[in-house]
Amino acid sequence: MWEHLSSGGTIASLVKREDVPDEFHHWLQHWLQEVALDFYDRRQGIVTQAKLAMEGCPRDDVKKVYFPTRGEQAAYIQANVAIPAVGFAMLDGRDYDIIEPETCAS
Repeated sequence: MWEHLSSGGTIASLVKREDVPDEFHHWLQHWLQEVALDFYDRRQGIVTQAKLAMEGCPRDDVKKVYFPTRGEQAAYIQANVAIPAVGFAMLDGRDYDIIEPETCAS
């Protein structure tokens, strides 16, 4: 489900009406909606926390994040970002939307 939602899929496309008995379909759609909302809320919280933590990084003269070594980067991110994989992706300019949910287990 996480992969489906993170790649832009919708709740409606997860379950085809003809695949689910009528008496179960409404409950399942409601449950999937709750899971999706939880997914988006958690994702937003993770991203917001990481962005705030990364704003506190040391900066050079042109306001670019600066650490003399990757070890210092790692130490800062490990100490300040709740989900370090997101912090490293942000620091490296990579897409942090693709980080697997197992990486974000808390």
